[in-house]
Formats: sequence, structure tokens, C-alpha cells
Amino acid sequence: MTLVVVLTIALIGLCRSLLRRAFRYAHGRAAESMQLDEKAAVENPVMLLQSLAVLAPVMAAFVPRPVRTANPRS
Repeated sequence: MTLVVVLTIALIGLCRSLLRRAFRYAHGRAAESMQLDEKAAVENPVMLLQSLAVLAPVMAAFVPRPVRTANPRS
């Protein structure tokens, strides 16, 4: 248990020191992302369809798993 706490604290410390710039809030970038048109952001519709074709079987495999593995006689 203490090892997990120590490793978590070390990971948080490393993230803060290595990724300090990435976690800064930029007003200009936030305003730019709020103005983004989602439909115009999809530049390659073929890639969107490919990613959805991969996502669908993954969701179909993982979502019903708790129902399939449930023991009704417990």
C-alpha cells in the first residue's frame, strides 16, 4: 500500500515538472477551440468511418461483458 502511495506521488511530481508548460491555461487557444466548428474539423471522412468501424466492435465486446459474466445463482 505504501509503495502505491509513493509511486503515485512520484508520478504526480514528474508530471508537474516535465509537463509544466502543457498545463498552462492559454486564453487564445481556449477561445479558438470554443469557436471550432465540429463538422468542419473532420478533414478526412474516410478516417472517421474507419475509426468508427474499429470503435463499434470494441464497444460491442466490452459493454455486455459484465452481463455475460454475471452469475445469476449467487
